[in-house]
Amino acid sequence: MVTNKHNIPEAIVKFAESKEKTEYKPNRYSVTELLLPTREIQMLRLHANELEEDVSDMIMALFGTAAHKILEENATENAEVKFETQVGEDTIVGIADLITADAIEDYKFTTVTKVQKQDFEDYRKRGLIYAWLNFLKTGELKRKLKFHMLLKDWSKMKANVVTGYPASPIYTWEYNIADSDYDYIEQFVKEKLKDIKENKNPQCDDSERWFTGNKYAVYKKAGDARAAYVADTEEDAHAYITNKCNGAGEIQMRPGDNIKCKYYCKVSKWCYGGK
Repeated sequence: MVTNKHNIPEAIVKFAESKEKTEYKPNRYSVTELLLPTREIQMLRLHANELEEDVSDMIMALFGTAAHKILEENATENAEVKFETQVGEDTIVGIADLITADAIEDYKFTTVTKVQKQDFEDYRKRGLIYAWLNFLKTGELKRKLKFHMLLKDWSKMKANVVTGYPASPIYTWEYNIADSDYDYIEQFVKEKLKDIKENKNPQCDDSERWFTGNKYAVYKKAGDARAAYVADTEEDAHAYITNKCNGAGEIQMRPGDNIKCKYYCKVSKWCYGGK
């Protein structure tokens, strides 16, 4: 069910409601689904008929739909390539944005922060799955991934003054595919399918929950309004007290947040991982 808690214009709501809904079928998984934590996959399928999503949380997906529409109408090579491949008793389905003579290409709406962090492991896995599916379908070994990122929060002013800031609102990340990558991604997919079936009550790990990590604030004396130092580990906090505070001081733990569970997971209300 699509809700509209922020009174977004009706035309956008109708567009969101018109988008094809995810239909979960036994032993049938999309590429996007396989990249989710195992617990999230299981919970989404268990609560499929109870899910609701606010249109405000769908805006980036709607922008992506628009970008893919432009790509589909203007690409000179194989755009929106569909895959439906049998892997054991399971079926893997997906749509690659673009397949050229040498590369698997994808278009993403994302943030400048992702580029600055150079954190593209999720893109690497997605691209490798499509490269592997394409190999199973055609026998061709693609040797490159290209992810074209449309940066929704890009600033021309910051591009001129901030070191490491992307120079353009469109940033392309490339990855050279080795033979070993095909072996790796085949194993990844098969283990994921096995895990979904056999791991009946998994917990998401810290990275899957986007856990920010606990912090340890050091106060030189009890009652101080401001911490003298904030450490990533309790050991580091004790070391600071020993070396900088003559052994006197107080440590207060500041609990980290599970960012995905709190803000971005559709099933967190049914999942203890979100508490």
